[in-house]
Amino acid sequence: METVAAVVVTYNRAALLKRCLSALGSQTRRLDAIYIVDNASSDDTELAAREFAETTNIHVRYRKLSENVGGAGGFGYGTRIAHAAGFSQIWLTDDDGVPAPSALKELLAVDELAIRNSLVVDIENPEKLAFTLSNLPAVATVEDAVKKGRFLEGSVNAFNGTLVSSAVFDEIGFPYHGFFIWGDELDFIERARLHNFRIGTVTNAIHCHPVNKKPHRLFGRFTVSVVDDRSLPIFMRNYCYNLTRYQGLRAGLLFFLKQCFYEIIDRRSPSRLLSGVRASIDGIFFFDKEVRSGVKQPYSPLVSTSFET
Repeated sequence: METVAAVVVTYNRAALLKRCLSALGSQTRRLDAIYIVDNASSDDTELAAREFAETTNIHVRYRKLSENVGGAGGFGYGTRIAHAAGFSQIWLTDDDGVPAPSALKELLAVDELAIRNSLVVDIENPEKLAFTLSNLPAVATVEDAVKKGRFLEGSVNAFNGTLVSSAVFDEIGFPYHGFFIWGDELDFIERARLHNFRIGTVTNAIHCHPVNKKPHRLFGRFTVSVVDDRSLPIFMRNYCYNLTRYQGLRAGLLFFLKQCFYEIIDRRSPSRLLSGVRASIDGIFFFDKEVRSGVKQPYSPLVSTSFET
């Protein structure tokens, strides 16, 4: 019989965490455990976790880290400790995700896939998708997706209601903490593909999530992402790495050029441009060594507070 633990990564969003935990606790197929990885929050996140633990019959394991290690670090650590505890399936979500009550049941019903993603819908308009599905740009609504079949093989919006078999972790390791934010999920999925694991989105498993900001259009043709000054180097490094590693140098360079043109034409900030260029060089030429050396290694950030029920 399958045993399933959820891993939730959270940071300074206590109200959203409460909503997420309530949805996890209301699954028609009861979870066996919930791991909450708190990235050193300074709000009422710990209180929210404790209040939920006191009102549920699900095992809750809370770990508050001594520093913010980003979503990548949180998932890297959370999946490792849940896997070490022996669960056969691990269900991943951010704190702003809200799975429908039948989501886990629907995911488990599709046993053809090693990585099963929920269908991620707009939390404000659940008939529409929150993200574009890879390789299926014409699929924009739940109805469109369901018409395609029980599951959409090859398309995922990873770490948003993503159910991963323990066999995947056995083979490829865990999400790599070095990404910090952005790109860790893409790298994890691509590594799974390289090891011939079947992945896909289960169309009847609904996961509600806020829609990301609309991408910026450059020259009316190209799509670029807009990020703040602090996050830009991380964003450029990670995506240059992933695109170059898994799609080839041309894809990485095209992404780099589009983002640079955006910085030059729209932002007109020499300091942003310089930091982006340096980070891109790191991603294309040097970051791969860090990933290869660390991706299968045990990752144990310092924990400041913990409790279990």
